[in-house]
Amino acid sequence: MVSLRPTIVLYLGLALTWLVYSPGLSGAFLFDDYSNLDALGEIRTGSEGVLRYLTGVTRPAAYLSFLIDDNAWPSQPEPFLYTNVLLHLLTALVLVWLFLRVGRSLELDDRAATWVAVVAGLAWALHPLFVSTTLYVVQRMTILSALFILLGLLAYVVGRGHLQRRQGVRRGWLLLILALPALSVVAFLSKQNAALVPLYLLLFEHILFRRQAVPGPAFAWWRRLYVYLPVVLLAVAVAVFYPKWSGIYDIRHFALGERLLTEARVVAQYLYLLLVPHTSTNGLHYENFQVSTSLLEPWTTVPAVVLVLALAAATVLLRRRLPVLALAIGFYLAGHLMESTFIALELYFEHRNYLPSIFLFFALGYGLVALVRRHGRVALAAPLLVLAVYSGVTWARASLWGDPLLLMAVWTENNPTSGRNYGEGALQANKLGRPDVAKEFIIRGTEALPDEIHLLLARIGYGCQDGDLEEAQIERAIELLRITDQIKRIYLYRNFKQVVRVNRDFQCEPLTYERMQAMLRAALSNPNIEGYNIRQQEMLHLFALLELYAGNYAQARDYFVTALDLNPHPDVALTQIAILASEGQYELAMTHLREAKGEFYGRPTMGEGQSPYGLDQFEELEGRLQRALGRQERPAGEVQ
Repeated sequence: MVSLRPTIVLYLGLALTWLVYSPGLSGAFLFDDYSNLDALGEIRTGSEGVLRYLTGVTRPAAYLSFLIDDNAWPSQPEPFLYTNVLLHLLTALVLVWLFLRVGRSLELDDRAATWVAVVAGLAWALHPLFVSTTLYVVQRMTILSALFILLGLLAYVVGRGHLQRRQGVRRGWLLLILALPALSVVAFLSKQNAALVPLYLLLFEHILFRRQAVPGPAFAWWRRLYVYLPVVLLAVAVAVFYPKWSGIYDIRHFALGERLLTEARVVAQYLYLLLVPHTSTNGLHYENFQVSTSLLEPWTTVPAVVLVLALAAATVLLRRRLPVLALAIGFYLAGHLMESTFIALELYFEHRNYLPSIFLFFALGYGLVALVRRHGRVALAAPLLVLAVYSGVTWARASLWGDPLLLMAVWTENNPTSGRNYGEGALQANKLGRPDVAKEFIIRGTEALPDEIHLLLARIGYGCQDGDLEEAQIERAIELLRITDQIKRIYLYRNFKQVVRVNRDFQCEPLTYERMQAMLRAALSNPNIEGYNIRQQEMLHLFALLELYAGNYAQARDYFVTALDLNPHPDVALTQIAILASEGQYELAMTHLREAKGEFYGRPTMGEGQSPYGLDQFEELEGRLQRALGRQERPAGEVQ
């Protein structure tokens, strides 16, 4: 390190990062990619379509970035993955810049600060835990949010430095008053985690800049308005909106107290994966992560809770003697406050460590550079070994992500009690034209998890196609549909719909029309579906399809009307109308269209200025139906 130039090392390291990630560019869309990127299909040509696309989502900045790669759906994953890796490299570059400024704020000399920044930034960029962020397309949201948060923190550190040195004061205030808030807003529009920025600033003020005098009374007021007040408002928002957020626990299999206990174990597991790199983990799907029902069940809950509390205490106790370590720990815990505490999100996702972990790597770089400075060239092996190990493990992990079928095989092997893994495996196999492999995933899943209703429905669908369906499978499905709490999951609807479509001619013995009706009635009678209008609407939609395929067109339309009442949205009506028309039921489709159109756009209660969302699509579809009806009524042989 003595004879190397840090700039050369940095760019070589970024090139190495690209190299080790490159095998993953042949990967696939996974899990939430479909539900999020499906919004691309809503884009219409022209500015109106793009505006509709961006205003219909909660993270418009991230969704805007997807237009770099495509403006239609379905699409191919490679350009999305390519952009993700580039953004990861850009984030690493900004992180190095921030680390450099932080090192100087800690009064390191320029050479030491530069090397700490380079080693820490490259270690973060190359760490294998972040493969599941970078090569998971929809986590573009996490990457972009982190990028803009880091730019905001950089603006803050640089701006504060200008005020501290009394040089470039005007530039410093522009960075603090304009750049920091603007960048934080863009970060928030990429992912809501950016609401934690005031907490990060609070940590910086009381750990990083603790020994520095406040640069003037104006800055003291700025700190009150931009740091303390937002933290208070954040706490108030939590108190005000918590009742709404807590309602989400109704769809979870854990309560608030159980989640808080479990998240201590989750954070401990995250730290283990950060400390001990793995070529593969259990995958994206941790819906089966064991819930802590008490401090002693499982027994690992107690040490995990003690660990988290000890880390929180260390942030306070070490801020004077070991500010680097205190900042690393404090920033990590603060970064998990939104996704790993009381909000009823799913329990576990590796990408939640992407931003919170950054100062853990700063502490690592700080220690490695101190080691080299103390022991000279002989200690160069330490940082080189760390970066080499990270590179090798990340390359292996990215290679796995680049082979979807192998990836699914490893995930189901590592985590055999995750139903999602088997379902994802079947999906990827079907996309690659391997229905035989898809069926194998489903069979393995139903054998390992006989109570997973969405896997059983998929097994029934394959049984219909291949002629090996058993009566016992149908009976088991009816039994589960009456009682399972999995009725709330969207996967059930998707697999159920596939069963209905596969057996649309009712030639799949023993799955008769009556047996399919019994399955749907069982689902609608499940007490766990009460109060969930969307899920009830989906089951009624399937009833409509069933009646449509049986030739009971009037009954099908009645089910569509009932379903629409449960979820009155123009898109739902348009889908129903299109289905009726695709079956040649133009009169029913026209009746349904006119009634729905009158309901959505003919009411005086719509409100002044309310956007007539979907009206142009209704009118276009109405014109098509009129032409179709005209062709039906035209006498045979009439010249057009």
